[in-house]
Amino acid sequence: MLAAVLGEASQVLFRNPFELIKQNMQIGKYNTMKEAILSIYESNGIRGLYRGYFVTVFREIPFGLIQYPLYERLKKTKSNKYGETFTYCLCGAQAGGIAALLTTPIDVVKTRIMTTHKGDNFDLRKMLPTFKAIYTNEGASKLFSGVNVRVAYITIGGMIFFGVNEYFKKLIMFNHV
Repeated sequence: MLAAVLGEASQVLFRNPFELIKQNMQIGKYNTMKEAILSIYESNGIRGLYRGYFVTVFREIPFGLIQYPLYERLKKTKSNKYGETFTYCLCGAQAGGIAALLTTPIDVVKTRIMTTHKGDNFDLRKMLPTFKAIYTNEGASKLFSGVNVRVAYITIGGMIFFGVNEYFKKLIMFNHV
């Protein structure tokens, strides 16, 4: 679990600027990547590209802490009736889908912070007021906006990631024996 936490926090360092630009382009704030980078950089410097970093890490950590142990637990309970690779794919899909479902409210808060909040305050304290504002002003169901799409793509991703990972682990282990 510690490896998952450290891995998730590290990968967000590289992914956050792309996520920030993508989301702002999706809502029509910028038309091109160049325009987004220049505008963000001019108004907030390099820190601007890390708006939402802490809430993104806060989303990724519970996601990893749910997905990886759940995957391992599911592997132990599933039969290999249709073959090991299919079982790994199925377990990865289920673990990813459940983790996606449970962390969707944090993802919604992250998206709001990255796309609508102004200023140069990037600390984690923005998460709770944003969560409260969505819940109070728009209702609890708004915290699950896009849940179907999120669960679908992460389910597919979990199926591919865990299936391929286990396949290659077995292939490597077989070749080293």
